[in-house]
Amino acid sequence: MKLLITILACASIIAVGEPKGLIVPNIPIEAVKTETIALEELSNNIPNQIYATVYSYNSEISQCDSDPTITASGHHLTAGDRIVANNCLPFGTVVYIEEIRYAVEDRMNSRYGCEVYDIWMESKEESIKWGKRYLEITILSPVL
Repeated sequence: MKLLITILACASIIAVGEPKGLIVPNIPIEAVKTETIALEELSNNIPNQIYATVYSYNSEISQCDSDPTITASGHHLTAGDRIVANNCLPFGTVVYIEEIRYAVEDRMNSRYGCEVYDIWMESKEESIKWGKRYLEITILSPVL
């Protein structure tokens, strides 16, 4: 059975469920301060496989901050790195996208929720060619 992760914007709680219905974990709303905290509280319930929107980006100031060669986790990017940005999974979490192993080492603009991933690519041309895709993602349990 394939599961989806969905954000309930009004409560900022991660809900896990099937496409036909959602199961909302029993977490008091007072305990949920951000989507990241909610995900950490639910870390034992993260499904192994989800479907999510996957974009790509490259190291240029217009897509990053003033030093686009350093990720939010402090990782210095080098050729061949397999890095993905996600706003909710802890740094170091391993995910597989199209059977390629990536490590979560970066973040995106805060307007993107937990259901969006952004793969780092070395060139702008590669990134443009990738575009926007809706793909299955395998998440290996994060180390919290």
